[in-house]
Amino acid sequence: MSHEDKENISIPGMIFSFLWRAFEIGPRVICLGLFASLFNYVVLIVAGVHWILMSLWLVCQKTQFYQNRCEEKFFNIVCGYVLVFCFLNVRDGRTRYRMVVYYFVVYVENWTMMGFWFYFTDDKSAWFYIPALFTVILGSFLQLFFQSTYYLCFHPLGRGKIQCCPDKTSDYMCYESICHDLEPEEPNQIQNPTTTLAV
Repeated sequence: MSHEDKENISIPGMIFSFLWRAFEIGPRVICLGLFASLFNYVVLIVAGVHWILMSLWLVCQKTQFYQNRCEEKFFNIVCGYVLVFCFLNVRDGRTRYRMVVYYFVVYVENWTMMGFWFYFTDDKSAWFYIPALFTVILGSFLQLFFQSTYYLCFHPLGRGKIQCCPDKTSDYMCYESICHDLEPEEPNQIQNPTTTLAV
């Protein structure tokens, strides 16, 4: 609502967006928490490496929110920390390829951490041993369901117009979406200072 040039999200869209984020962050926090309960400070290495990789990925995307390069790098580091827990889109255009890369990395990390905890924990007789595993599994599927439903039915820019599979004549290439535009910008083109983060 703070941007008059953008359409507002509908109430059902807000609900589906909230559920998508809840089932994205919830299982992630459970995985990190259970892994930390068993391996203590090793979880800081896992989260730290993820944070560094995500920050470098954002640098590769060549975000331009600040004129000052130091401020831009700090912005990328802060957004990289957010990406430890949930997806954050910092570039315009189709995000499906960035999402595929991000969720692939996150799911590999989640399943690896849960696998180590599930196998090595001494809490195999605890009441939360099996429910924790099912919560992470079910949460992952529910996240994908609510996210897909949001984008296909309730996204403000394409209610019912966003396709599951991009057409073959699309101008967007996988590399452009994951990293940055291949086409150099015009020298006299001025970046829009009101560029905002999109989710």
